Amino acid sequence: MTDDDVEIQFSESIKETVLLALEKETGIKPKDVESVMFVAAGDVVKEDSEHGSYYTVKGIFACHRKGDFKLIKE
Repeated sequence: MTDDDVEIQFSESIKETVLLALEKETGIKPKDVESVMFVAAGDVVKEDSEHGSYYTVKGIFACHRKGDFKLIKE
């Protein structure tokens, strides 16, 4: 990993937020998504605070590795 690369670990609450936004935009419900890959993109800025460094991200994109969501089949 180079200095320009930033690895971002998504917490469950962030995943839930992104999935709820996905539902609002596409109608795909979180319970219907079997797997999804989260990719952070946009302006990633390193911030410093008295508790240590953290990153802010202005864009979060969600996609499946094949470019689509893998939905649960009934």
